[in-house]
Amino acid sequence: GEVRYVIAPNSLHHLALGDWRRAYPDAKLYAPPGLRAKRKDITFDADLTDAPPAEWREDIDQVLVRGNMITTEVVFFHHNSGSAIFTDLIQHFSPNWFHGWRAVVAKLDRMTESEPAVPNKFRNTFLNRRAARAALKRVLAWPTRKVLMAHAAPIHDDGHTFLVRAFRWLMTCVGLSALASWPDANCMNVRCGPPSAEPAIFLPTAELFVICRSSLPSRLCGTSPHADTRGVSQDLSPPYRTRSRTAW
Repeated sequence: GEVRYVIAPNSLHHLALGDWRRAYPDAKLYAPPGLRAKRKDITFDADLTDAPPAEWREDIDQVLVRGNMITTEVVFFHHNSGSAIFTDLIQHFSPNWFHGWRAVVAKLDRMTESEPAVPNKFRNTFLNRRAARAALKRVLAWPTRKVLMAHAAPIHDDGHTFLVRAFRWLMTCVGLSALASWPDANCMNVRCGPPSAEPAIFLPTAELFVICRSSLPSRLCGTSPHADTRGVSQDLSPPYRTRSRTAW
């Protein structure tokens, strides 16, 4: 078919844009945040924002994942196939892909985990986590079945659950079950206190406790003096109360 749009999904993937422009001069070229200033030699036709343009709004949704020092990535969602599309935020390589010191760096960066993951270089440079979590909330609201990534094999089934795992470290609400049941829940994270402190809820494999407003079921709510807006959580599973431990 006819190529009508050429998209750079973040400010890192741009080296071949000039070639694409020459190959398809009639296609509209879209720039992500930060790329216009970086590639002043290229004339862009439009900018990617949090709202998909009219040209593909009926087929594809998009979100700017803001708050990272390295880049602002545009994540897309194709409605008909239920596919979320990532570029650099989630990556995975075979342990044999790298050799020597590069293999060591890749392992330290979480690029050779057992499944695709957010590399440490991105985790550590999300300085505005509030903005990142706002974008993630939109991503997790999609009915994702598949996940396509530039640097990993596709996830063909249960993509939503995979995304919850991949961004567990960043999440602020009580995870997949809460997002499905209480999308407007005003939840807040609670940082672990000293060993003697008993939080309202402990998520067994997460790094933080969670408390929620009274509109949630009473068994999920409580109070704690150790409030903190950082961190992650995941689906609740018994026991809901347990001894605290040190968190991130």
